[in-house]
Amino acid sequence: MNDISNFSPITYENLRQKGFKLHIPFGNTSPHMRIEVDRRQDTHLELGPGIFKDSKDWCVWIVSEISQRYGRLCFLRSAWTMGQVNELYSALTDHTLTDIEWNAEDFHDALKSTTEICEKHFKEIYTNQRISEIVLMPR
Repeated sequence: MNDISNFSPITYENLRQKGFKLHIPFGNTSPHMRIEVDRRQDTHLELGPGIFKDSKDWCVWIVSEISQRYGRLCFLRSAWTMGQVNELYSALTDHTLTDIEWNAEDFHDALKSTTEICEKHFKEIYTNQRISEIVLMPR
């Protein structure tokens, strides 16, 4: 595992090392990463790559799915470094992000297949030809 400093860029691998999990967003071409911030309120911090292909920023949302079917998503800010993500997580939870054990090979396989699913769903929505069923990622 790498040592992630506060100035390290946000990447899928750096987020996974801090405990974030892959998430398939509705109508988006890229997978997002989520981490729980409040179990009782079913609230998560969610990050997704910026809207421009070559941008280095990540969009940060707070997500509440306490109402199950009608999840609430609120944009918080754009972020560029893991330090910004850690500060935001700390403000929401009073804890800091810590490294976890994870398997890079398994993660890259999952990231590849999740990206393919996101792109397929986006294309189906964009062309109004819904072919596949929605795939829900386990929590």
